[in-house]
Amino acid sequence: MRLKGYSLNTEESYISWIIGYIRFNRFRNPSEMGEKEIESYLTHIVVHKKYSASSQSQAFAAVLYLYKEVLGHCCLINDH
Repeated sequence: MRLKGYSLNTEESYISWIIGYIRFNRFRNPSEMGEKEIESYLTHIVVHKKYSASSQSQAFAAVLYLYKEVLGHCCLINDH
């Protein structure tokens, strides 16, 4: 992430969101998950955790980063 110019704060935030996503899905391998699990996680953080829409957007960006940049699944999810 640093090579791509992301700030340390963004890096830490993305890591936190990605860990939350994996924990929410009971430590399943992200390669085995997809759009359904992402939508469930994003809904959960807003409805049950009471996070704001901007936090949901940041969580979505972090999970997209995981799939696109780390796992190389460029066409897995539609950007919202």
